Amino acid sequence: MVSPEIRRPETQDPDFDRKRWLYFYKLGRRVPKAVKLYRAFDARERKPSKSVAKGEPIHQAPYHCLVVAARAEILADQLGMSSEVKEKLVLAAAIHDAFKARQVAMVDPSGGSFESFEEAEKAEEKAMRAEGVPIDVIAMAQGAGHPVRKVDKLLAKKKLSESELAFLIVFYIDSYTQGTSWASSGDAIDARFSRDPSRYPAFDETARGRVSVQSEESGFEALKRAGHQVQERLAHELGVDPADLPQWIDMLIQRRIERTSLPPQDS
Repeated sequence: MVSPEIRRPETQDPDFDRKRWLYFYKLGRRVPKAVKLYRAFDARERKPSKSVAKGEPIHQAPYHCLVVAARAEILADQLGMSSEVKEKLVLAAAIHDAFKARQVAMVDPSGGSFESFEEAEKAEEKAMRAEGVPIDVIAMAQGAGHPVRKVDKLLAKKKLSESELAFLIVFYIDSYTQGTSWASSGDAIDARFSRDPSRYPAFDETARGRVSVQSEESGFEALKRAGHQVQERLAHELGVDPADLPQWIDMLIQRRIERTSLPPQDS
């Protein structure tokens, strides 16, 4: 894996793009299991992304997942999670869309019905188990699906285990991350879900009363509501304004990129 070409932030560092590349390259090297899964599941878009420097063709899903992994690691560090669980979280984030190509093939014919997503999730778990992915990592990775009922149960608890917190982190970050872009100003969660109803028109209604315990909620209404509630809980733990949390996370990533040491260039 190489670096996602996320939009250049406001920075005075002339070497930022080179450091960004190295930062994400090193992050990708930490999750060799993710590379194996993307190859095994052929998790690629039909058309190469145009977002990589120098016109290199890439497949979007792995690079999106590296952005999610970088954001997950920031939250893990800021929340004081153990290194063991943090590494599992980073791997879970890095593989959360590894099954994407097969999922799309399963859900697109129905327009993204709730039932088709449920079947795809079962197939994903079976395939990942067959590839040797630990069950606790699979559970974290599936936080990126539509697990609103589980999210609601966890939010009702006053104290969470680190694994439960990791699950919520994957759910939250995927609820606002769009491709490989930095989080924009405004409501990042609403922006993320503004496009999904047209992509999966069947999901919204077939999931009503099933994706969450609130029968009046459609599928995407439930996902947005749960995303905001997780954001509020995490922000409270971190002492950050909930509306600013996505940009705050990216600010910390940018600082890490700027502190990345570049190898000396040949003169």
